[in-house]
Amino acid sequence: MNIKKIGQCIKENRERKGLTTLQLAQLLKTDIVSVQSYEKGEKKPTVKELEVISNVLDIPLIVLLHGGGEVEMLQRNEDGTKCKWNKY
Repeated sequence: MNIKKIGQCIKENRERKGLTTLQLAQLLKTDIVSVQSYEKGEKKPTVKELEVISNVLDIPLIVLLHGGGEVEMLQRNEDGTKCKWNKY
């Protein structure tokens, strides 16, 4: 797990959602210094924190753990019967 890449992924997706670091901190129920530390790769978020971050930023946890970039995932369709590959 490359925490610098994860931090960059958090920052890019926070900006994509139009959130400030303060707004993300409030959504995560943490302080702004922690969010800034995550984004700079200075502090490693816990697995639970990563799960919450991925939910708030609407990105799959695996993409966050991968540090962004292009990740292919096999996902079920809404009807639950077929699967398809999606790129993130």
